[in-house]
Amino acid sequence: MVTRRSQFTLLLFACLVFTGTVNAQTERPPGWTEASHGNQVPANYDVVLPDDRVNEMTIVFRPDDWAAAIDNMTELYGERGEQVGGRGRGGPGVPGGGREMLAFLDEMDIGIQAIMAAMRYMPDLEAVAAGLGLDDAQRQEFLALIPSDLAFPVPGQFDAGPGRPGRGPGGRGGLSLAENPDWQPVEIHFNDKVWPEAGFRFKGNSSLSSGWRSGQENLPFKLDFDEFEDDHPALQNQRFYGFKQLSFSNNFSDQSLQREKVMADVFRAAGVPAAETSFWLVWLDTGDGSGASYLGLYTAVELPDDTLIETQFADDEGNMYKPDGTGATFAAGRFDEASFDKENNRNSGYGDVLALFGALHDGARRSDPAAWRAGLEAVFYVDGFLRWLATNQVMQNWDSYGVTAHNYYLYADAARGGALTWIPWDHNLSLSPGIGITGPDGFGNARSISLDEVGPEWPLIRFLLDDPVYAARYRELVAETAAGAFSLEGLTA
Repeated sequence: MVTRRSQFTLLLFACLVFTGTVNAQTERPPGWTEASHGNQVPANYDVVLPDDRVNEMTIVFRPDDWAAAIDNMTELYGERGEQVGGRGRGGPGVPGGGREMLAFLDEMDIGIQAIMAAMRYMPDLEAVAAGLGLDDAQRQEFLALIPSDLAFPVPGQFDAGPGRPGRGPGGRGGLSLAENPDWQPVEIHFNDKVWPEAGFRFKGNSSLSSGWRSGQENLPFKLDFDEFEDDHPALQNQRFYGFKQLSFSNNFSDQSLQREKVMADVFRAAGVPAAETSFWLVWLDTGDGSGASYLGLYTAVELPDDTLIETQFADDEGNMYKPDGTGATFAAGRFDEASFDKENNRNSGYGDVLALFGALHDGARRSDPAAWRAGLEAVFYVDGFLRWLATNQVMQNWDSYGVTAHNYYLYADAARGGALTWIPWDHNLSLSPGIGITGPDGFGNARSISLDEVGPEWPLIRFLLDDPVYAARYRELVAETAAGAFSLEGLTA
């Protein structure tokens, strides 16, 4: 018998469902196994990040979720394809567009991505033209091909305030997003299995902003397989063959599509902790009924705060930071919390970072170098940093510390008494002398192997290489990298 109270309860539940107050909970899909979806197994690198094959996945959106992702990107970056050339002005990625611009770029041997990077970091178009090394006639021709209504930079969409990258050392003038794009729920199809309600968001800095503003389809993105577990308890701690998160690079400004992977492999071969990577073909279904379309060839990269510290360090409980901004130079007096984004242990404070600032700038550097080295090595894995620096310079990677104040992680390694350890990140602009522009303070060009031109605004380089003990060790590591990890035989293999 249906009572008046039960009728009311059923009606209330129906209203709640209709209005979205109660969400439908997704159950585990067929084929769910602990090995493929569970969190009690180690990361399966052979399946997810193999070296001997290219994997393939399909990302499926619900129509409303795809629309929300595009609306969010539009709010952050402006209309897609309208800020730098874009469709209707000569195709994606052409600043100003048109055959005239393409012909000019080809004649001057200037890459489109170089101009995009210049426009992101230079203060105005005159500076871009100067940075490209054009003579007066060429500069006038270049400027004439740029549309007069070009937004430069896009007003109100970027934040160059405290704690954000900017022009020159420490990022005092470049542009960076004030916030990451929103997560959206998607369904991942791979290996005849499904991962429902996984988190998807676009990610990146220049690679994302330039790609969006030029109308590019294959933007970089990130997946988190239990981002929405609170809404779907049955999927709690969902993993992708042991991985909680994965980053997918679109190999921005890398026509070889190989730099991200080769650089990471060489770093690890040289003894530098670096992410494992592999190639993936990605298909996208936006839910509009037309099915999945090919998005592109991506490089999948493991996240340092996820599996890298579990597999390349003895302990995974230490503080992990992703520095970016003024403080990330480690210049005296530049520390600010906003420059040291905490990836874990968010309530533990910044004592280890402050200890590094203090040891680095201790007056003993001049009065008692041995004591200074001892103090610095107690809080910073100096030999690991020098090994990274030597490998980085041999391979010519300019988009890193010494030119830009980002693209690295710091991990407080318990095996070394909590000393902060350097982990490199984002290598798409490596293995190249530069991108064809001359920006402020070395922007756009690789530093020399000697690093003599680097000033005290980058103290982790200048102070260490001014010390004869560390300078000698750096030269040893340069020779070791050139003869070993970066040898002709190794690279050929």
